[in-house]
This record gives sequence, structure tokens and C-alpha cells, in this order.
Amino acid sequence: MMEGTTRGGSTTTREQPHEGGSAGSGTEPFAGGVGGVGGVGGVGGGEPTGGAAGASGAPACRSRLKDDWELGYFPELGAATTQEIHPFFQVTNRSQPTTLDRLAIRYYFTKDSDTAETPLCFWVTGDHCALAKLEFRDLPVPTAIAGRYLEVTFPGASSVRVGAAADLEVRVGFRTGSDPLFQVNDYSFDPDAVGPSSAGTFPYKRWPRATLYLDGELVWGTEPCVSSGDTRAR
Repeated sequence: MMEGTTRGGSTTTREQPHEGGSAGSGTEPFAGGVGGVGGVGGVGGGEPTGGAAGASGAPACRSRLKDDWELGYFPELGAATTQEIHPFFQVTNRSQPTTLDRLAIRYYFTKDSDTAETPLCFWVTGDHCALAKLEFRDLPVPTAIAGRYLEVTFPGASSVRVGAAADLEVRVGFRTGSDPLFQVNDYSFDPDAVGPSSAGTFPYKRWPRATLYLDGELVWGTEPCVSSGDTRAR
């Protein structure tokens, strides 16, 4: 079923979200995945940058912003307070072709509710939402604007190629029952995002506050950490 969503006077059309907990739906949390955030081994290859740990022992902000990989981002729901969060992503691979099962995307936010998150998948290029696994995890060292993250992986997509011929779109989201969510204090949210100018198109923005991993190594973005000094409040 198709569903229309209005933002800023423009209407876009997208698939009705898949949700639930069965493995076949692609929304059941999966154990394992890439390593932890913020300096834990297994994440941060590809010449990431970042300073040394601070006096408190907090991990440095790991960052990698090269031209071989890029993550575009667009918040479909741009209000400061909303019932659902819809981070849409565009993955650009300018490196060697690879397969979708090697990639992971992370979106960082603060937890505003004690209600468990319900994951949503609206679209993955090639109609591959059924292959997506959405999992929510706590950061080992939370910051003022990032205590939790949504991780999107594709462990069953070894036959899906991700090359340089076309960008990969991943449109996902989540909600916490009927509780309000405050996006303005979320690390990965862009409060300055502009709505689409025409139906069916999304103005993806080169965005370092969401991160992309290849085989568990950081290939795009800047992970949140307490030494970043970012204290954006709700």
C-alpha cells in the first residue's frame, strides 16, 4: 500500500512501512553486528581522525570524511517534536563495488521515552526492506545529545550489489508508542533540512552526523563523543 506524507507544502509518496518482530519482516533486532561506538575495537578503519581521550578517559570523536564513500541524509518529518522519526539515507559508493550485507548505517538520538522503539522500514532500493535489520543500542559513553542509536544492517543481502552506477536509498524510521519524540536534541537530526521541492524526490544532504560502516570499519561520518563539546538542547 502506498502512503502520502506531507512536509512543507509538498507531498511525497512512499511505501507503507514494514514493522513487527519476525525475521522475515526485516525488522527484528539482530545480535552482533559491528563493534561499539566511540573507539571500541572493530569500528574506525579507513584512516579515521580524532584526538586522544580526554582526562575523564572518554573516547575521542572518531571521524572519516573521504570521497570514496558518502552518506546523504534527509529527515522526512522535520518538526522539532513528532510522533515518529524518519531518517532517510542515500549511500554513495565511489570505491570498489561491494555487497549490501557488508554495510551498516547508524543514526544517533536521545531516548525520550521508556517505551521500546518500534522500527519501520519504508523503502530500500530494489524493494529490499525485507532484507533490512533494524536494531537499537545504547552508546557505552552517552553524550548530552546522543545516548542511543538505530543501526540498519542487511545480513541476508550478500547477492545485492552496491556499486558506483547508482546510489542506494534506505528510508527507515521508528516510534515509541504514542509518546512524543524531541528531535531537536538528537545528534543525527538536522534542524535546518529543507523539504522536497517536488513529489517523489528527497533533497539528501551530505551529512557527517550519521555514520556508515563497511565490514565494521567506519567509512563515513563522525561518531558522537563527550569531547565534541556539542551541548545542543531540546
